[in-house]
Amino acid sequence: MGIGERIDRAISVLSPRWAARRAIDRLRMQRCHQASVFGAAEQNRLTFDWTNRNSSADAAIIADMDVLNARARAAVRDDWAAASIVSGYRRHVVGTGIFCRANARDPKTGVAFEEFNKAADRLWAKWCRAKYCDIERKKSFVGFQAMLISEKVQVGEGLVIIRMTGKRPGVPRIVLQAVEPEMLDRTIFVSPITGNEVRNGIEIDKYGAPVAYWIYTEGHPLDTGGIFKGQYKSERVPAEDVCHYARWDRPRQTHGYSRLAPVLKKLRHLQLYDEYQLVAARMEACFGAAIEADASLGDGGYGAAVAPGDDESNANGSPLMEFEPGMIQRLNPGEKISWHDPNRPGDLYDPFVKAQINQIAAGAGLDYPTVSRDFSGNTYSGQRQGIIERDYETEPEQWEMVDVFCQPVRDAVITAAILEGLLDAPGFEADPELAEAYLEADWRPQTKPWIDPANQASAAEIALRNKLTTRRTILNELGEDWRETFQQLADEDAEMRRLGIAEKGTTNAEP
Repeated sequence: MGIGERIDRAISVLSPRWAARRAIDRLRMQRCHQASVFGAAEQNRLTFDWTNRNSSADAAIIADMDVLNARARAAVRDDWAAASIVSGYRRHVVGTGIFCRANARDPKTGVAFEEFNKAADRLWAKWCRAKYCDIERKKSFVGFQAMLISEKVQVGEGLVIIRMTGKRPGVPRIVLQAVEPEMLDRTIFVSPITGNEVRNGIEIDKYGAPVAYWIYTEGHPLDTGGIFKGQYKSERVPAEDVCHYARWDRPRQTHGYSRLAPVLKKLRHLQLYDEYQLVAARMEACFGAAIEADASLGDGGYGAAVAPGDDESNANGSPLMEFEPGMIQRLNPGEKISWHDPNRPGDLYDPFVKAQINQIAAGAGLDYPTVSRDFSGNTYSGQRQGIIERDYETEPEQWEMVDVFCQPVRDAVITAAILEGLLDAPGFEADPELAEAYLEADWRPQTKPWIDPANQASAAEIALRNKLTTRRTILNELGEDWRETFQQLADEDAEMRRLGIAEKGTTNAEP
């Protein structure tokens, strides 16, 4: 009789109903085990230690958020591989910046509002400077983009508040305030204004959509080790004024979580392995030679003679020896010198570390060369395939940033500029369709250079000749704007003709 049956029998004496329920539950569990179709769902002696608890997205994320975020930030501060993962995303998602050009057109005729577009581009370029767009006057608009992707990779989410400041000559009143997830107020569970549930600082409606954010906007609650904790009060910021750039993997998920989460343990273990290898190598390097002796022959004295007048032993009574470069010591019978030969880190160090970094990079969504910055040994095909796979990971991040952050901010800036009289947009306030048209813009990421310009340019030329692509498509793949490129070509042709160094149409000739 097993221990479970003994417990059931003892319980049946005191409470037959309780014992009956236990027996029914036990039978159900046995049937579930027997009915398992998926091998990964089997529960037997081989999987008894494979225990997992199912939970909602928020229940899983919020419970571990503090520890996970603290470890992720520490890894990025102290571990080269974690820092390289973040910088890899920052380079390839943002790089030199995601820029735009105004593309306002008449919604009825499709005719471009050329004068408005030029004026809007000039104003937008001016506003994007750090002293105008950042409430802290530190980050340019491109700096905000870089900060957001860094935060998303590190802690799963970045937040920016769109605010209004005092009137400024020639520039709209819109400013941006960057916010860390740690600045969300976690002491509020029910909104005192609406009665909605608040999950770690984010107020949600019954469908899980964010309604407002409770944020410490005038100070960081973790500043100076918590000295100022409790000094600040959180502010309720409407959701439409917050750009929440986060990683969304499950329904009803309120917060994002670190892109490093699947690889943090491996990063930690690799860091310790590397550190211990270094310590062991340093210890091995401390020993040059050892004297092996037969104890029965006694101590014959080692090393050069101690200078007259010097002590022949230290404070602990251990004999002092002096060694000089190139010195050869005559040994007593039964003694020999054994030279130490350091062998760390050894031949397995490089392949082991490379394999670990390869796995870490894949788990974080990047490739080995991007994380390690090691581009040796790759063929052209391998490099090209690596770039394609990396772009499949980073390009969606670019367009999500445009949708969640870049376009909403630009809409706010251009709208404010029109309402403040800085841009002339007839019919903006009277016609909603026209107002929407004035906000249109074409976004483009940083330029992507070809890794084999000769071969890729030849392939593009053949595709153009056979009408399998367009110049616009090719230039967009490179991150260039086709209008700007054509205009620049025309300007260069005109200047070269003026100087008499080129014939008309040279650079515009058909391939």
